[in-house]
Amino acid sequence: MGTTTKRRLAPKVNHYVYGVMAVVIFMGVILGAQALGVWTTSGKVDTSGKAVELTGKDPAEIKGWMLLGDIATAYNVPLADIVAAFKLPSDTTASTAVKDLEGKGENFSTTTLKVWVAQKIGVAAPPTVSTPKAGGDKTKP
Repeated sequence: MGTTTKRRLAPKVNHYVYGVMAVVIFMGVILGAQALGVWTTSGKVDTSGKAVELTGKDPAEIKGWMLLGDIATAYNVPLADIVAAFKLPSDTTASTAVKDLEGKGENFSTTTLKVWVAQKIGVAAPPTVSTPKAGGDKTKP
């Protein structure tokens, strides 16, 4: 009656090897997906994988990485008008990205540029996102 059952032992893996393997697999998945063009975080493509292009109809399409010249051309607004409206530096060129000008002009940001372009082309301004103040809302219901 003394039947004994063999216990099956799990293979032991060194903790360091396990940690390195986890990192390699994690990074391998991400880098492999990027190499295949499946993974992108730039915001320069839409959800279907097509490159984001300015149509000249909706100012909400304007992104910080876009160039002033492309925006001026798409929305048919002279670059000189943008520079003058926001009092940007006089050496601002068409090849300057919007994000590189934030804080350099008078009240210039991607959001204010969207609103200004909307007014210039006569469409409704895109909705703005308000950011909560530090400390949260202290009011009681």
